[in-house]
Amino acid sequence: MNAKGWVWIGVAAIVTGLWVASRFDGASGGAPSVAVTPRKPGEGDIAQSAKALCRRAVPQAMNDPDSVEFVDPSQWPVTIGKDHRHVVRMRLRAKNAFNATILVEMDCLVEDRGVEWEALKVTQVSP
Repeated sequence: MNAKGWVWIGVAAIVTGLWVASRFDGASGGAPSVAVTPRKPGEGDIAQSAKALCRRAVPQAMNDPDSVEFVDPSQWPVTIGKDHRHVVRMRLRAKNAFNATILVEMDCLVEDRGVEWEALKVTQVSP
């Protein structure tokens, strides 16, 4: 077989390999991927979803993420926006840059994108 034949065999092998790889989701251990039916933004329990995301996002914005203690999450108000962006007002205790524990209020802006949520901004409102 000449060099041109080997090139075509190589190209065919690569294309076949890519096609087979695209049919499987590597994170699931080789099982075929399943399409997720996206929900529409605004469907479901918006307040609970927004609060859950903020509980993960806010500590990352603090000086000492391990020191964060949330204060009465059931009382956090959630401002529901018409543009699928919502604000959660949170109260928490955390250590500041001087290693003192302080009580602060934070606003956590989140966006509901249907399939996923994203924390867009975390802002300290009080001390």
